[in-house]
This record gives sequence, structure tokens and C-alpha cells, in this order.
Amino acid sequence: MQLRVKRPGMSWETAGLNGILALRSFVLADRWHLAWPSFAANFRQKVRAA
Repeated sequence: MQLRVKRPGMSWETAGLNGILALRSFVLADRWHLAWPSFAANFRQKVRAA
């Protein structure tokens, strides 16, 4: 992961990098199914038919 985030021209803000590392850790620990509902709830919106 270190090689991936330190490529030439890459720029990461601390919050963004911490978020990516947290998501990656859930995937590698096979706990994504536990994290996804909470993560998705932050971005879910109701949609109305036009």
C-alpha cells in the first residue's frame, strides 16, 4: 500500500488517506459486510420519481 500511495505526482490529504486505509483494512480483514451499512448510510439519499 505504501508504494501505491507514494507514487510520483500523488497527493493525499490526511483525512482522505486515513479513509482509504480504513476501507482497505475492512476488506483485508473480511469485515466489509459489517462496515458497509454504516458507510453507505452517509451517502444514501431518497430519490423521487419526476
